[in-house]
Amino acid sequence: EHLGLISEAQRDRTLNMLRRCQVPLWSPVMTYELFAEAVANRVKNSMGQKFPLPVGIGEARIVNDVSDEDLKSAFSKWTSLCSVKAATEDVVEVSAAQAL
Repeated sequence: EHLGLISEAQRDRTLNMLRRCQVPLWSPVMTYELFAEAVANRVKNSMGQKFPLPVGIGEARIVNDVSDEDLKSAFSKWTSLCSVKAATEDVVEVSAAQAL
């Protein structure tokens, strides 16, 4: 979303499908420090970033030019969308909408 590769609707549709399939989207073990280390290892072992990122439903593109600022923003967005707290709020929102 931040890089403009997918729309907010596509992002939400994907996350909701993963939640319905009970795919884990969050782990408190995944700190920003661990994320940064994983990115550094990716760059080292893949001769560049080479991130496969969604560009639509069922489509992806390999991206090599993601800045540190974009990575920090993406981690923050993931935390706000997928943390246990965020997931609980989503369930409440969906339940309230279904009640109408």
